[in-house]
Amino acid sequence: MDRLLKETVAPVIVPLDGSREAERALSLAEAFARQHHRVLLLVHVAVPVSCIGLEPTYALSADYLSSCAAQGRRYLEATRRRLARHGGLVVQTMELTGGAAGEVARLAEAHPGALVVMTTHGRGHVASLLLGSVAAELIGVTTVPLLIMPPVGPLSAEESIMADGVTAPIGGAPDLPPAPHA
Repeated sequence: MDRLLKETVAPVIVPLDGSREAERALSLAEAFARQHHRVLLLVHVAVPVSCIGLEPTYALSADYLSSCAAQGRRYLEATRRRLARHGGLVVQTMELTGGAAGEVARLAEAHPGALVVMTTHGRGHVASLLLGSVAAELIGVTTVPLLIMPPVGPLSAEESIMADGVTAPIGGAPDLPPAPHA
């Protein structure tokens, strides 16, 4: 805890996927950043998706991934502007590409004293096995301090699906399966 509070230049990192559930972490992260004079770093991870069918597995096109990243950047910038309006808080954004938990872990580990604040979507054990849990995976791959907020209540089926699509909450990709993300 001493190291966490001593490193005042380290950011408070908030992985966002465009869902309301992920954004619940913003108020707590913002309060910590203000209280400890930290930068609030909003992060979106565009996750490469592979499709598996009768033909050999193939990765979705670079254009699709680029589109996901561009949508993520627009979403982060709009969120940054909204938070910066309150004044007195430095808010930065970062778009990453790769596995959500691994990318967030690498980012946090590159900033000693960083704190990651995020929510869990609360899908339950079976859904997490099928869809993955970024929060659970992050716990397993890093020793960086994590503040993980539990869900407020069960999500509707639509919200759960949207929370798992890298672009569904911020633009949508109607013909493609949802991708895991942060």
